Amino acid sequence: MKNNGLLFNIKKSWWVFLFMSLCLISYDHAVKKKNAEVELLSHRLTSLEKEEKILQAQREDLALRIYSQEDKDWMELVLMKKLGVVPEGQLKVYFKKESSS
Repeated sequence: MKNNGLLFNIKKSWWVFLFMSLCLISYDHAVKKKNAEVELLSHRLTSLEKEEKILQAQREDLALRIYSQEDKDWMELVLMKKLGVVPEGQLKVYFKKESSS
């Protein structure tokens, strides 16, 4: 007799089970969506940190170049290496590679 009462109560409150099931499905969907977004943002953070390191190194290099412009010896070295300028009193020597023909 008690089983009939319990079964009757379950049949009578079917909407509660339906509501709980919908809530569980919605919660599961929200958790999966949140985890996917967290993973996406984690990858984005990693790539931004790598880009930040690269840009920081470029910034330091540019700062060193700016500060070194006041150094006469550095400017002379840059002119000699990049432009091939030779100071007065020095001789510029070219080495020609022999072609293998």
